[in-house]
Amino acid sequence: VRRFRADEEIQALLTELRERGAGSEPEPFSPEGAASLKEEEPDLESIRARGYAYERLDQLTMELLMGVR
Repeated sequence: VRRFRADEEIQALLTELRERGAGSEPEPFSPEGAASLKEEEPDLESIRARGYAYERLDQLTMELLMGVR
């Protein structure tokens, strides 16, 4: 945990995600919500524009856990 909190790149990614409002709590499951989600057309351009911060965060965390970072 200390290494995670001390890692500047990881902390910068977490700050970026917080500032963008990413990672907000999902709504609880409901049949109505599931039906609504199934009918939604994903906005691929919007999804791509968000970037890949979570993927990078995952990679850095795994490197930290494996001791190569």
